[in-house]
Amino acid sequence: MRLSILLLHSLDYKRAPTSFPPHLFLEMLDGLQSAGFQTLDLERAVAGLRTGSLEPRSLCVTFDDGCSSVYEAGFEPMLERGFTATLYVIARHADWSVLRQMHKQGFQIGSHTLTHADLRGLDYDRLKDEIVGSQREIEDRL
Repeated sequence: MRLSILLLHSLDYKRAPTSFPPHLFLEMLDGLQSAGFQTLDLERAVAGLRTGSLEPRSLCVTFDDGCSSVYEAGFEPMLERGFTATLYVIARHADWSVLRQMHKQGFQIGSHTLTHADLRGLDYDRLKDEIVGSQREIEDRL
């Protein structure tokens, strides 16, 4: 049993290491759809792996940071193909009206800290704020 996970960041032409060109993203979606892949959120994927019920050609798509380009260039094309994704958002920098809309359409919203602080140098209280505070804010706002 195999699970493919596609890890992305932003859908734009900025030429940054974390950027993925939108036109190539659309081509990739078409190729995945033609190949019979189906997307599911990470919770369902983990459950399927644990129970042995994961369908062939299962795919998780994740986006790091909750960049606005994911909504602008990726949301509608994914919906049109019956795909979904998991977005790991920086809670204090998030556009909650957009995230609520995506969440209502089956996109999972996960925590990627409160402010995108470098967790390696934080004391316990600040670390807890970044991790627990982020999850709490997501739950409150969705």
